[in-house]
Amino acid sequence: MAPLLRVFRLFHQLEVPTQWSILPFSCSFQTQGVTFSDLIYRKSIQCISLTCVDHGLFPGSQNQQVRYYAARRGKREKMKTAKKLQKKEVEKKEFVPYHIRMAAKNIVIKPRRINVDSWLKTPPIDDVWRTKFYKKKIYSAMEAIEMHRETHHPTMFNEPEAILSSTIELDMRMSKKNRYLENFTGTVKIPYEFKMDNNKKVLVICNDQEDHVGALKAGAFKAGGSDVIKQIQTGELNVQDFDHVVAHTDMLAELGTIRGLMKKAFPNKTKGNLGTDIVPLVELFVQGIDYKSNRDEYELDFGWVDVPIGRLNMETNELQQNLYTVLNKVETHKPRGVTAPFITRVLLFSEPSMERFVIPHWKYLEGYEDPNNLKPEEVKLEQKDEDDDDDNTDEVEHTRDVL
Repeated sequence: MAPLLRVFRLFHQLEVPTQWSILPFSCSFQTQGVTFSDLIYRKSIQCISLTCVDHGLFPGSQNQQVRYYAARRGKREKMKTAKKLQKKEVEKKEFVPYHIRMAAKNIVIKPRRINVDSWLKTPPIDDVWRTKFYKKKIYSAMEAIEMHRETHHPTMFNEPEAILSSTIELDMRMSKKNRYLENFTGTVKIPYEFKMDNNKKVLVICNDQEDHVGALKAGAFKAGGSDVIKQIQTGELNVQDFDHVVAHTDMLAELGTIRGLMKKAFPNKTKGNLGTDIVPLVELFVQGIDYKSNRDEYELDFGWVDVPIGRLNMETNELQQNLYTVLNKVETHKPRGVTAPFITRVLLFSEPSMERFVIPHWKYLEGYEDPNNLKPEEVKLEQKDEDDDDDNTDEVEHTRDVL
């Protein structure tokens, strides 16, 4: 009866037209084809009101206001404080070893590189030895060059004018912990030039007509002033098509308008492509050797630079002078505040040969010492008597006497 009484009260509160015939106790009024018994069949008052609106029982009810009341004062604050009081259960993560985590990511973990051989190993005493038990032999630059000349002889690779390159391994750690040097680029002009396979395109931006003529004679691809800047703005000239951009310091104000278009090619004194003497700058970038450092993806403290130093048919003295210049140029990228040696190892190689010979780089750099020399009390020798069949993956290194 409670729902029925609520319905009666609802109808009595409304202004019912005279044509409606309401019989409270019989529950059988009828108006405009809708009986009250049909309305009682609805499950809620909301359904009844909606049905009456649809049939026009409540005139003007479609335009009535619908009000939504806010929650009680302080209810939201109480809910927030209740949530804060609830203790969050922290799930304890189990320790997963590094190699298992990397294996789950399909990352192959390689043995860490060792630039300097272990102090516990002894030098090899024969012409064939297992590198697992002995130190890697260090050759002089002259010996390494001569051995490469042998392999490139006409009777073998038949490339006597092959390019001789150097791999310079670096310690990329900075003064702060877990901070590593980003990859860097540079250009070095060696004292004894040699012919390279690539032809570099250099763009020169300056206003002096004499500098234009001198830059073109020095090997620049294009030289100009404000007209070149306008061509870059309109898109007629793309800076990315050039290997280097050299500019005069007087052009900095105008170059600022195209800084966004030039991006990394924007000249500055740190790179060495901004100055007042245009001709020497052009000669540096046209005749110099470009190099770029590479950093290992997983060993962030390990990096290297591959730089060609000449051709095998050049004089040995000339190749050594070029090597000296290259090493000292790369040394200038050493991070500030770092006391450890920046260059850790240098190897000479010449393609297509796969041989790489370690040379004593400390003889070409100031402040470097032989890392293999230790005090007598620090030297400890270990004798390992193992069968040759223990490890089939051991490397075997063969050395040759220099003719």
